[in-house]
Amino acid sequence: MASEPGAGETDELIDRKLQRSGQLHEAMAQTLALDDEGLEVIDLHGTDVATTAISLSMEHGDSLLVLMARGNPNTATATLRMQFESMLRGAWAIYAATEQDIEALERELTVEADAQARKVAVYGDMLKALRKEGCNAPRVLVDEVGRVDKVLRHSLNSFVHGGFQPLKRHSEGFPLPLVLQVIETSNAISTMAAALFAVLIADEGHRMSRLNALIPEYRDVLPELTIVQKHQAGG
Repeated sequence: MASEPGAGETDELIDRKLQRSGQLHEAMAQTLALDDEGLEVIDLHGTDVATTAISLSMEHGDSLLVLMARGNPNTATATLRMQFESMLRGAWAIYAATEQDIEALERELTVEADAQARKVAVYGDMLKALRKEGCNAPRVLVDEVGRVDKVLRHSLNSFVHGGFQPLKRHSEGFPLPLVLQVIETSNAISTMAAALFAVLIADEGHRMSRLNALIPEYRDVLPELTIVQKHQAGG
């Protein structure tokens, strides 16, 4: 029977996973090249909300790696829920949101506007809208989002709300396999967010192809997943 890794070996495994994850994030940023002066973004009614939500998701993904590096796995795991939901809102804004939904989220931030925005599709509503017949979201995107939701929703709720799981993990320790799983899942969500960015860029699918090519290279820091394939967002 294999023995449990010691503290030094555990730290090394986590550090290696974080280092490779950082390299993946950098590779995706270089592939997207969002600061390219010639960048042409597809103009949809949900483009602004989508790009903001996707960017926010990627910020959460970067922050999760920092939290893990600082030895704060419970807070990192709670951040995973924010990362996933921001990515989900980006996908919903591209493929399923109505013009009224988008208008509510594009208003100037006031107390009244905030109250109205809370009535716009929440977590479950966005999932349902993406799965609805007639929605042109890529099937692979809907399947991947559904898989993450099925596996993680209830446990992530516990971490966000200070429930049983984070209380026990904080007092008894956070298992190494779970640390590595959280990092890999976060990387998968970051990959999905990058793919959504690529969908909104008018480049004949070149960025999407390059993102797909990254998957085999970084398989060691990703769970089994299929990246979102190129799909005409306005089609």
